[in-house]
Amino acid sequence: EYEVESCHDIALTAQTNELAVCSGSPAAYSLNLRNDGQWSDTYDLAVSGEARTWSSLSHNSISLDSGDSQQLAVTITPPRSEVGVYSLALAATSRNSGNVVAQSLAVISNSCYDYDMSASENYVSFCDNSEAKIPVTITNTGSENNIYSLDLDGTDWSVLDRDSVSVSAGSSATFNLVLTPGFNDVGTSTFRISSEA
Repeated sequence: EYEVESCHDIALTAQTNELAVCSGSPAAYSLNLRNDGQWSDTYDLAVSGEARTWSSLSHNSISLDSGDSQQLAVTITPPRSEVGVYSLALAATSRNSGNVVAQSLAVISNSCYDYDMSASENYVSFCDNSEAKIPVTITNTGSENNIYSLDLDGTDWSVLDRDSVSVSAGSSATFNLVLTPGFNDVGTSTFRISSEA
């Protein structure tokens, strides 16, 4: 009788197989690679799947004696434009035997920083040497609290009543465009308000 043993076993385990991350922000999977074989070996690591171009490895290869293990990380940073569920897989290949072990991972990329800005009205008519206030509302539709820097491109008699506004996730906040034309400041003027999260 002959007993043929598997002398090149590899084990690859993940603390979690699924990560939820804000698009544009990094998150990392933590994995453990263990040499369950009878001899020392070196393992080449590679990622595949839809999210491979957004990922980076803490190690390209790992050398382990029999019975030893090592932690490794796969860092993922989905682009801000990518929202949804994406696949990712990490494979370790033995240089001695060619054995391969893989771990499937899932990336849930959420839109955490989306927001809208709208004015209560886009056209206003009023007299010179008077004041008009136009409310502008920022609605944070993302899942993270945020602060928005504000900027105005307008006339010398136009101003925003604040430079920035803080808005909790799922909430709204309002600021004002204040117009105070003097005598004979007549005609049509255009104002452009920009915001940056």
